[in-house]
Amino acid sequence: LVHIAHNTAQAVKPDEAERYFKLPEFIEQMAKKNLLGNKTDGGFYKRIDKKTFKVINPKTLEYVDQAPEKSDKLGLILFEKDPGKRIKAVVNSDDKYGKYAWKCFAGSSIYAAEMVGQICDTILEIDNGMKWGFNFDLGPFEAWDAVGLKESVARMKKEGFKVPKKIEEMLAKKKNSFYLTKAGKRYYYDFKKKDYKPIPENPNILILKDLKSQKKVVDTSPSASIIDLGDGVYCVEFHSIMNAIDENIMKMLNKGVDLAEEKGIGLVIGNQTNEIPGAFSAGANISMILEGAKAGQWDQIEKAVKYFQDTNLRLYYSKVPVVATPHGLTLGGGAEVSMSCNKMVCAMDLFMGLVEVGVGLIPGGGGNMLMLRHYQSFIPARAQMNNLQPLVVPLFEIIATARTSNSAAEAREMGFLRPWDKILFNRDHLIAEAKREVIAMHLAGFKPPQKQKIQVMGENLRGMVNANLYNLRQGNYATDYDCFIAKKLAWVLGGGNAPENALMEEEEILALERQAFVELCAEKKTQERLEHMLKTGRPLRN
Repeated sequence: LVHIAHNTAQAVKPDEAERYFKLPEFIEQMAKKNLLGNKTDGGFYKRIDKKTFKVINPKTLEYVDQAPEKSDKLGLILFEKDPGKRIKAVVNSDDKYGKYAWKCFAGSSIYAAEMVGQICDTILEIDNGMKWGFNFDLGPFEAWDAVGLKESVARMKKEGFKVPKKIEEMLAKKKNSFYLTKAGKRYYYDFKKKDYKPIPENPNILILKDLKSQKKVVDTSPSASIIDLGDGVYCVEFHSIMNAIDENIMKMLNKGVDLAEEKGIGLVIGNQTNEIPGAFSAGANISMILEGAKAGQWDQIEKAVKYFQDTNLRLYYSKVPVVATPHGLTLGGGAEVSMSCNKMVCAMDLFMGLVEVGVGLIPGGGGNMLMLRHYQSFIPARAQMNNLQPLVVPLFEIIATARTSNSAAEAREMGFLRPWDKILFNRDHLIAEAKREVIAMHLAGFKPPQKQKIQVMGENLRGMVNANLYNLRQGNYATDYDCFIAKKLAWVLGGGNAPENALMEEEEILALERQAFVELCAEKKTQERLEHMLKTGRPLRN
């Protein structure tokens, strides 16, 4: 930080160096004393232990206890999902935090405007550079639009900020925003032309937000929307908190299949976010599961689980191709939705897994059956397997330990992805590529998959699992309740009371899954795990 400020100060005009790159004296002293952060004896903060941090006193450069600071207003603002609304609320807050945020925002916005024409030609390069380089949700000019250009400039002038002449000229021409949308096209303000220019379109990128502004939304609910991507392809977009699967999303998935079968050629399932890693879906809404379990609503839980299973079967056996675009966190129910589709177009940055064991459950949306089907898809149709152990035991271990992939390549190795699923490095390309895949599958004469029976290990799997669990328990690697859940999982994956190598219908395995899921919901220790996860965001080992 200090070296960057010094080097930049030498390369810019003296007044810019004084305004923007002159560091406070205490930071210069910190650098001289080698207080450079975590890899030295401390930085602005110093870790004492796992939970304790001290903060530097700028006057003495000694580390002192942090005085607890809270802002009720900021606490509420953090729940706002839209980054534009969030930053507007922060800088307009009248407490000391809002006033500080406003000064930072005003100074950085003015500096960004001054740099147009010096470090790049347009606001587009600056906005994209800041988003791509620093993982910002909004670039400085997008953020300025969100706060309100005209209103914020008036406040800047009132408080003595020097507003760049180009901004004054822009407002004098009644150009009150840096970006606008007209007739479905997005434009940006060009300071050279002194007017708006269309944003160049990339054929590999479809932006769902833009399609929404073009009135391409066919149906919507609080948790999901159906968007017309054009050419007969529709998209179901999740937009619940962390894109958690709930009843509204399931209804919209069914409506999406209905619409694509009646009026289109296929369906894409996806969403877009600037967050890293972001979430295709962080799983099912476990607060609803806990609420039902505490109320003893076993029939309602069983019906909800069956509805989710039936929805995922509907995706797989749809008359038209269905393509999912998993990226980032794709956990639990999110993984089950993705694996139920005919094809996946995945981002390389993919954290995929069936993690229900962490909250005292097993996969309930068909995940057990789907993984068995995925693993057995590697076996030639006419091959006879008399020993399923090399396939099913690793599969059991992945689910029982709630393992997640660290990349799409690893997700393929773990069996979440099939050989024909596609991996892309650029997450921005997922929706457009999925649309192309739908069209290609349609033109190739897509037919729904034929139902196939699934071979199971039967009691043989339970015997192997019980032997391993005994060793894990004796070594204190697993709790009694971990073992209890694992035995339920083995019962489902083994096919219940089915004999070894029996062929079972998908619905039979799904029925076992539902039964085990509801039984686990009734357990007090599962409810404790669900409650602990909701309160702390961490799994409970009880």
